[in-house]
Amino acid sequence: MGLLYPTMTDKLPDNVKQWTPDHVEQFLRSRIGDSNYNQADIDKIRNQGLDGRAFLRLSEEKLTRKNSLYELKSSPAEGIMELVEELNRESKSPPASVEVVTATEFNSFRKEVNKIIDNKIRKFHKDIEKELYSICEEYPIKKRRIEQGWKSYTASDGHSVELPFQIIDILESSEFEPDLRINFKTAFRNLHVGKSITLPHLGQEPKHFAEGHQGRTLLVTEQMIDIWNELSTDTYAEEWPMLYIADASDLNVESPEKAGEVICRYFLALNKDILTAAELEKIVQCASDRNTQQIWITVAEQILDLIKLARRKALLIVDEHGVLFEKDPVPLRIHLLSHLMNLNFWGEHYKFARVIFTGTAHARYEREYMKNGQYEFWVIFIGPLQSKVFDILLQLHPVLGIQGIKEAAKKVTNCVPRELIYLVEHIKNLNITNVNHFQQVLKDFEIERVDRILAIAQKYYNDLPKTEKTRYYDALTSMFLPSKPVVQFDWRFLDLGLIYRYKERIIHYLPLCPPAQKALLKMCMSFDLPENIKNQLRVGSLTGEQFEEALLNRLVCKCNTPIQLNVTDLNNSNKSVITLQFNDYGWIESSQLSLGPGNDKVLGRGFNRYSRFDYMLGPIFIQVSISDFASHNYKSSTNIGQAFKPMAVQAGISSVQINGRNQIEMYLDEMCGPGHSAKMDSQNKFVVTRSGERVPGFCIVYIRGSPGTPNHSEKVREFPDVAHVTFEEIKRQLFPNIV
Repeated sequence: MGLLYPTMTDKLPDNVKQWTPDHVEQFLRSRIGDSNYNQADIDKIRNQGLDGRAFLRLSEEKLTRKNSLYELKSSPAEGIMELVEELNRESKSPPASVEVVTATEFNSFRKEVNKIIDNKIRKFHKDIEKELYSICEEYPIKKRRIEQGWKSYTASDGHSVELPFQIIDILESSEFEPDLRINFKTAFRNLHVGKSITLPHLGQEPKHFAEGHQGRTLLVTEQMIDIWNELSTDTYAEEWPMLYIADASDLNVESPEKAGEVICRYFLALNKDILTAAELEKIVQCASDRNTQQIWITVAEQILDLIKLARRKALLIVDEHGVLFEKDPVPLRIHLLSHLMNLNFWGEHYKFARVIFTGTAHARYEREYMKNGQYEFWVIFIGPLQSKVFDILLQLHPVLGIQGIKEAAKKVTNCVPRELIYLVEHIKNLNITNVNHFQQVLKDFEIERVDRILAIAQKYYNDLPKTEKTRYYDALTSMFLPSKPVVQFDWRFLDLGLIYRYKERIIHYLPLCPPAQKALLKMCMSFDLPENIKNQLRVGSLTGEQFEEALLNRLVCKCNTPIQLNVTDLNNSNKSVITLQFNDYGWIESSQLSLGPGNDKVLGRGFNRYSRFDYMLGPIFIQVSISDFASHNYKSSTNIGQAFKPMAVQAGISSVQINGRNQIEMYLDEMCGPGHSAKMDSQNKFVVTRSGERVPGFCIVYIRGSPGTPNHSEKVREFPDVAHVTFEEIKRQLFPNIV
């Protein structure tokens, strides 16, 4: 039965929790005759403003405690608490009520209740069926796992997971275990170009790592920082899931099972301290369906999927990746490795996956297996080290860091670490006493390297089909002649490691080092001119590109041989002879105007769009063109007079570097030291001095690549000192057998 409350004014709400303080007072006053409290006790409670919720929470201890808000005596407190307890009981069992219904209404109600009961029974049956099906489905899996020797393993997050015994063996092994992650975080802190890092152990060693004199020391380059900024130097320290394969030849095995085992071992060794039970469960989820050997394949597939689909950053690095494509591509034979060939698997929309394939012999993969422009956008070329970084590397060697020796070592190696390894090996048993002794040792080393590289290049050429030999000649010629359009080398030649590539709008090629340059120039010297160029030479109808190609071919053939050319002025008068003698050939870099000190006997070729001059040999400046001098000299970029005027700012050369000097002054200052002056006097004669003294041998030579004698009566007054070489003289001296 529900409680019946005598009313004073308004009816109390049925729900006590909705009572206001007035309702509480009304209730207490209505029951004052039934309990041992009086109006004064009611006033104490009323003064505290208790609503229904607070009233239900009252306790006898609160009502009677000294210094409390109430301080009731025990008898009134007991009476009030009886009412509170009664109300609490009543709030838990709502008042009963009796409703009279018709037979029709009752039958309708009964049908509705039966319907609800039937639905609940059907749902219960379905749940039971589902549970039984799950038990029946899981039983064979659990049975197989028991038969296959699966064991419980506690993952990094403290949760247990059932794993194949082979996987647990790897997780519990210390093989391929890396150094602590904190060591990597410390090593890669505060990076800057030239910083020396002692590289922590990553479980595997990169191929040939620590074989040089520097041991485990790694020097930071600008290119490294650029790449790390794209990824993160703290990849391992930041606990990215990571698969690192130091040498891809580990994957060149006879079966997919073996390849899968390699992937599992390397991945689990690197990541066992961060993999959660859920992640481990995911990578083995299909393993119980396979036999023991196929477990490696299944788990390896899931590992690659985990890296691709991870909801946090993940990294895959395969070093020496090109070895997988040396012969028949390994990923075609072992389907598990197809993701190492097909970059589309790692689509750019997988925003957390980072994939790096590296290698020194990688060109075949780039040319044949990278599709849809991937080669243009995803390949990063690695060239020689920066000079200041290479200086630090040399300082780690007891001999090569010595002043005088260091500069010579940098020049012969072109700051290429591999060449430095060869040099260190060459001198390791020699007692080098001074710089002069080292210079002689260096000559022997260079001869040895030239012979070795030349043998490699010649074998490559001899093995080429006849149809491809012309292309090889064109590619070499375009590399040595900057004005000629670039011709791409075949991937087989690129993978020999004799040249390197860099990208500046398009891909360019350069010899790896001076010995490689000398060897490849010797290859060029062994080539005869193409028949079409010979024919055009005979009739004197060469294009500008053909003439430059023919001239370069014969000039390099004359290395270490004096070339004497009869010259005249621009009006075919004042005959004389100039001598060109050089012992090497080189390119001037776009940030410079010369080859630099000590190269006065090297025939320097200006970079593409080098202003006004094509070749420089010490103080001799040479223009080459198939046009007559007046036509060629018409443009500002080829006008000799501009070479004597203050130079304008150009790419790679700032106004601070120029400092008011003209092109000839800057060139000579770079080559021979500061203090040069290059002017034209009142008779337009060239006056070129250093510290007031005439620069011996200075001259400007114009070589014409088409028939005809110079007949420039006006230009000879403008440039009386220009020496003119006719096409006929060039044919006589350099192409005597082509008539």
